[in-house]
Amino acid sequence: MSFRAFLFLNYSKKIIIVFYEFVLLYCMKDRKSISSICIIRTIVFLFSYFSTAQELPPIVKYAPSFYAAGNQNWMIEQAKNHFMYFANNEGLLEFNGSNWSLYPSPNETIIRSVKVIDDKIYTGCYMEFGYWKLQKSGRLKY
Repeated sequence: MSFRAFLFLNYSKKIIIVFYEFVLLYCMKDRKSISSICIIRTIVFLFSYFSTAQELPPIVKYAPSFYAAGNQNWMIEQAKNHFMYFANNEGLLEFNGSNWSLYPSPNETIIRSVKVIDDKIYTGCYMEFGYWKLQKSGRLKY
């Protein structure tokens, strides 16, 4: 969602709330039509609230035993091919949407940073900085 759309939704909710308060005050003033106006007020409020509500994206939590690596991820990066790369305690984790691959760090230390630029995946760990490149076999090589 763009920032403008976000602002529009927030301002429209505020306008609806002000309208709701105005109708509430009107209901208090005119006791004769209190039931019909209060019902209309409630319908307008519920409609406006649910019409601007957004669904949350599905969130999947993966346990470390599922991706067979360390329990701490330091940084996350997404490549142009939509693969996700994680700087993990055990090495560089690659997730293609269905399968996980673990690439241990060259000096066997914790990888703490990852950055994808073009076709290279740069990683940083203690006393080591370098990049991974995709080979013809489909595996990454440091």
